[in-house]
Amino acid sequence: MSGLAKVFIVVNFVLSIVFLSGAGMLLAQSDDWRSKFDEKETELASVREDLEGQISDLRADRDTLQTQYDKVQNDLGDETNAKDKFQSDLNDERQASKELRTSVNKLQEALDSLQGNLQNSSSRIDDLTASVDRERSRADEAVRAQMAAEDELTRTKSMLSDTRDRVASLEGSVESMRTENEDLDLMVDAAKRAGFDPSELTAAPPINGFVKAVDNSTGVFILSIGSDDGVKKGHKFFVYRGNEFLGEVYVDQVQSDLSSAVAREPLAGAVKPMDQVTTRL
Repeated sequence: MSGLAKVFIVVNFVLSIVFLSGAGMLLAQSDDWRSKFDEKETELASVREDLEGQISDLRADRDTLQTQYDKVQNDLGDETNAKDKFQSDLNDERQASKELRTSVNKLQEALDSLQGNLQNSSSRIDDLTASVDRERSRADEAVRAQMAAEDELTRTKSMLSDTRDRVASLEGSVESMRTENEDLDLMVDAAKRAGFDPSELTAAPPINGFVKAVDNSTGVFILSIGSDDGVKKGHKFFVYRGNEFLGEVYVDQVQSDLSSAVAREPLAGAVKPMDQVTTRL
């Protein structure tokens, strides 16, 4: 065997030893790495389980949060709807408030106008009350005047009735009075021819009045004047209406403020109440 072959054998042997040493070392290191790998694998599995548990918890939390988010969204939607409704109600209330304010202003104007009308009405009521008081006073005076007039009318009717009775009693003696009057006329004519005026003996003073009541059928008249005015029984009064002369009447009964008269001759026309009488034309 040559030396080169031996060298190659030695080299191969050395290389084998080196290879085996390296392989042993590699194998020892491989077992160590395997052990470490298993430990890491176990740790990794534990970490993976922990992560999966955390992921599961996070997913549960996410689902819970999603549910809460959905609820919050729903609540937000409800709140938004409520807000929109509240805004709409607020707008309606503002519009109603505006209309109410307008109505209140109109009512205030109407109230002011009514207040003015009430003041005017109060003033008018005061005026009407004063007018009513005046009218009541006038009515009281009218009632008193009516009562006095009724008393006067009753007295006048009584006097007229008495005069009618007297006229009825005198009608029997009218013819004899006419005869006497004719004799008196003859005497008056004789006196006048002798220059004496008998009428001056019975001439009445100037007295004016009016007819208060009349009965043309019997020729009895009630005059508004009496003894207080100077009227005496036998006085002659001329009866007239405006410029129309109606005739003559003679007083046959006298009271303080009334007198009755009769016509000895037919009158020119029917005498009416309020016709004027006077002793001097």
